[in-house]
Amino acid sequence: MPLTLRRPTTSQQWSTRLLDGLLFLAAATALIWSLPIRTPWIGLDPGWVESLVQATDAGRLYGSDVVFTFGPYHQLYTGQVSENLNFFLLGRWLYGLGWGAAMLSLRRQIGHPLSWLMLLVLAFLTSQRLDALFNSFCLIVSLTALCRIRQEALPLISYLLQLSTLVLGVLIKLSFVALAAPTILVLVGTELTHRQSYGFEKLIKVLALPLIGIGLMAPAGMGISDGWHYITGPNKDIVSGYSEAMALYRRRNDWQQLPYWLASGFTISLLVTGLKRRLQWRSPWWSVLMVGVSAIYFWSPFKAGMVRHDGGHFPMSGLFLLTAGVLTLMLFWRELNPKRAWLWLVMLLPVVAGYSISSKKLASDWGYKLQERNDGLRGFLGASEGEEGRQALRDRRQRDLQRVSGFTESFNIPEGSTADLLPWDTTDLIANKVRYTPRPIPHSLNVYSAELLELNRAFFTDPERRPQFVVLGVNSIDNRWLSTGLDGPALTAIANNYSLRNRGDRGSLVLEEEAGSQANAKETVIWQRDFTLNPNRPRTELLELPKDLPPGTSFSLKFEPTLRYKLLKSLYRPPFVTRLFVRYADGYEEKYRLVPSAAEQMPLVPIPRDEDALLEYIQAKTKPVDLSMSERDTPVAMKVILKWKAAGNAPPISRYFKSIQITLQAPQQG
Repeated sequence: MPLTLRRPTTSQQWSTRLLDGLLFLAAATALIWSLPIRTPWIGLDPGWVESLVQATDAGRLYGSDVVFTFGPYHQLYTGQVSENLNFFLLGRWLYGLGWGAAMLSLRRQIGHPLSWLMLLVLAFLTSQRLDALFNSFCLIVSLTALCRIRQEALPLISYLLQLSTLVLGVLIKLSFVALAAPTILVLVGTELTHRQSYGFEKLIKVLALPLIGIGLMAPAGMGISDGWHYITGPNKDIVSGYSEAMALYRRRNDWQQLPYWLASGFTISLLVTGLKRRLQWRSPWWSVLMVGVSAIYFWSPFKAGMVRHDGGHFPMSGLFLLTAGVLTLMLFWRELNPKRAWLWLVMLLPVVAGYSISSKKLASDWGYKLQERNDGLRGFLGASEGEEGRQALRDRRQRDLQRVSGFTESFNIPEGSTADLLPWDTTDLIANKVRYTPRPIPHSLNVYSAELLELNRAFFTDPERRPQFVVLGVNSIDNRWLSTGLDGPALTAIANNYSLRNRGDRGSLVLEEEAGSQANAKETVIWQRDFTLNPNRPRTELLELPKDLPPGTSFSLKFEPTLRYKLLKSLYRPPFVTRLFVRYADGYEEKYRLVPSAAEQMPLVPIPRDEDALLEYIQAKTKPVDLSMSERDTPVAMKVILKWKAAGNAPPISRYFKSIQITLQAPQQG
């Protein structure tokens, strides 16, 4: 409730309106309109960002042409501008206005002084991780909607802006649907059941949801069916597969998980108690329902931040917890009203816990951050004013792309030719001035399932869709199998449809499409066995491989997970990393990480330790190759290991997998 309950005078009403306008503009500007503007760079993350920019410029459909965790308004998250600035401008305007409306809704509950304090928390802390910022938006919208049940209905324009921002969030990043969906239900539900909301107004509020969705998708060329496919289609495999594919080993900083949930539980108890006293409900089932719904709001940021658990991710969990703790106290300080002063300090524990979780990875160079924000605001407003400002952003992008080209690899591909690159150095390809024509999952590190692997494979077998050139390189992350990002089935299709044209100036393979290619060439299963699962140990028994495997042999692993594994993967992450132990003919041993749901057709003979070996593997798919392999490069045995943490044993492997089957495939020639 506001800090004062006195009836305002006319002068107070005008001052309140003025402060409301300033709060609205300050929230929109500080949280969204001033977000930094990015331009191309090189590397893994800049690679997928540039892939999305190119998809926007080419008018590709998200969910079908582009299968990724981001949607058509991805620039609101990445900040990277493109030639087509429509989504960048429309999205920033709408997202900023939505935040302004949300802060005014909050102001009506807590008054101006606390609203400005909340804005400072959001601007200086929460907005350092955009996931935490959107999740906090959802929490603010939900709590203010519930608090309004016994008060006035939300003004229609404010309702439309908040609802539009929630729908926009889903089209920014698909994983945002985890909190956007329940928030939409709360917002729409409370407005429809409000006593001061009448028939025609209710009809408008109901129809607003599909109309807003259609309106936001239309600029991207998406219809209702495309939007549904974006949410429920193969995109969801990337979102759901993240916990299995990207989780790191258990670490010392796993201690953050316990304080997060202790502080979250305490915050939920304060939140539910405050709502119960504010709304005066008597049935305990309302409390049970609110506890369950609140748990979802804290679970989603926890999973998003703690699965990968590196400096770019776990702070988003802590920042959301911090924001939720501050928001709860500001909303319900009157209802909670502890009788002893020291209890106020106890209620600040969630805030302290959230800050302690995220503090080590938060920005400290505020001068640089403020300069970035000022640059972002000037660029956004300039582009909004007219074509001159938009062209200035495009010119800036081209200048920075030209500057980056000095750090990229030259592929000697004719300008204007269609081309794709695996695994992820997309910026290198763009700097070569070719026409980027990517596979559906443009960042092969994110091919987390058999369905996603098949989409990329089918792309390279279709002469109507595949590009003239494909560039291949060998890269590594998280100590994965040596063909990291070269998704196996797609690599087989490339081998059957392309041949070597030249090498890049840093060794990458430049392949050109062949006329009369073997689009339907098949792989033959030459050997298949089941690993023996040790019921008491975190590994299978060592399995001897056949001798004299033919060149071009690949292997696939089929994991049949238990219900326990499926639940852990869905709720959080598997408590281990799956690794493959390989023994070579000379006795040397290596361990590589696997993604159980996507371990298909991984190169084995030869193992692609570098581009030369990768070329031998590709050529062996279509013609006899005289391959001379040393004992160091000849695998003779394998086993699957569950790695728990840096040191220590994992639980028995049989708890998580019913069976693990290995299949060796070789090219069918002749």
